[in-house]
Amino acid sequence: MKLEGIRYKRIVMALLALVVVLLALILLINFLPTAPGTNNWQMESRSLEAVTTTETFTFTTEGGSSGIALTIEIGLSAGSLTWTLFNPSGAELIQGTAAAGETISETLGLEPVSGAWQVVVQTEEATGDYLIQWQPAP
Repeated sequence: MKLEGIRYKRIVMALLALVVVLLALILLINFLPTAPGTNNWQMESRSLEAVTTTETFTFTTEGGSSGIALTIEIGLSAGSLTWTLFNPSGAELIQGTAAAGETISETLGLEPVSGAWQVVVQTEEATGDYLIQWQPAP
């Protein structure tokens, strides 16, 4: 009986150590600096529950890319969501909206202009999920 307890504790400790190593790897990968001439490809996602807010997401590029793909996925069961894309010079490029009951999935192809791009997301009593993904164009 005592031997089983020791084995159980060793298994639990080994699993905890594995979780710590995996979390360290995830943090390392997410916070490695990007090399010059590369892009900071990112993804942001949120779950909303009757939320009214404005969030600004900044995605930076340093050139050297054949293009940028911005993917927006929205699924709302209540409220509304408006998103606006601004280029590095601050000009509004495109705006989209989603209302309760809508599911939207769009991928936009953008020119690889260097600088800080912004996506501003405004929600009004929104319940649902959204995802913004910034990556190299296929």
